[in-house]
Amino acid sequence: TQLVTTYTQDMANEITSQLATRVFFRPRKARDAQDLSDALDDTTMVEKRTDDRGNTMVRELGRPLMSVRDIFN
Repeated sequence: TQLVTTYTQDMANEITSQLATRVFFRPRKARDAQDLSDALDDTTMVEKRTDDRGNTMVRELGRPLMSVRDIFN
């Protein structure tokens, strides 16, 4: 398998024996990358800004855990 080729048989067994482990390799098609991005769900980014008066503004932004661009890079 691809795991054995990339790693050793022992490491491949260790990776796949973990509970809820799913292994993905870089897809070739944009649609597959989008499906993977969607399956990984979102994460929350916190952005803090302080203005000239010293006031701090905090904003939480949702973004994909891995975007299609991240997956292809």
